[in-house]
Amino acid sequence: MAPYLRKFHSYTTPSEATAELLDTARYMRDGKHGSKVPAPVSLPDVLGLGGGGGDICAAGWQTNADPIDGRKLGAFTSPLTIDSKSGKRGYAAAYYSSKVEARPSLKLPAETMVERILLEHENEETLVTGVQIQTPSGICHIRANKECIFVQKAHDISMVINNSGVGENLQDHGLATINFEVADGQVSGDIMRDPNVVQAAGKIYEETRSRPLAGMLLSMAYLPLVNGSGAVPREEIGSLSSK
Repeated sequence: MAPYLRKFHSYTTPSEATAELLDTARYMRDGKHGSKVPAPVSLPDVLGLGGGGGDICAAGWQTNADPIDGRKLGAFTSPLTIDSKSGKRGYAAAYYSSKVEARPSLKLPAETMVERILLEHENEETLVTGVQIQTPSGICHIRANKECIFVQKAHDISMVINNSGVGENLQDHGLATINFEVADGQVSGDIMRDPNVVQAAGKIYEETRSRPLAGMLLSMAYLPLVNGSGAVPREEIGSLSSK
C-alpha cells in the first residue's frame, strides 16, 4: 500500500523543536513519503502531547520503522493534513484547480453508475480489466491499461471470486477509555469552554496560523497481541485466525 499512500500526500518535515519533542527523526523517513502531490501533511508547531512511549520501549515493543510501511511497533505521532507554511487545513478538493482539470488522463463522469467489474480468465488466474458503467447515454465499458483502483460502497453483490484477501483488514476499531479527573489548578481542554479563551485562540490563529486552532497532534501506538506470558507468537496468532 505504501506506493498508493505516497500518491495522495506531500509530507513536510517538522521544525527542529517539534521534531525533538516528538522524536520524529527516529521513525519518520522523508524518502518514504510523498512530495509532489498537492494535499499537504505535516506535524505543525501546535500544543499537543509528545510521542512518549518510554514504558513501551522498556517493554521491548518499540521499533524505529516508519508507520507508512505497515510494520510499525510502538508509539508514534500521526501527521495532520495541515499546510505547514500557511497553517491551513489541507484536503484534495481544495487543490482541484483548472490545471488539474486540464489533465488529459483525468475523467470525472457525472450521473454514472458502475454496474459490474469486468473480469478475464488467463492462465488459471482471474484478472480485473475494467468496469461496465451506466451513463445517461447508455452502457459502456472502461478498460484499464495498467491497474484498477476501486473505492466503493456496495450491497447485495453476488460473489464471483472467493478471494480470502478481500476485506482481510476490515474490522471494527475497539475502543477502551480511561478517564482521569484533572487536578485543581491544572489546565485541560475544558478551558475552551471559556469564550474569552476561544477568542484569544482565534486571534492567535489569525495572526500566526498556529497554536490550538491549527490542529491537535495525536500520539498512538501499535502493540502486539498479549496474554499472561507476554506477546503471543505469530504462529499462535495464525492458528487463532484460521479457526
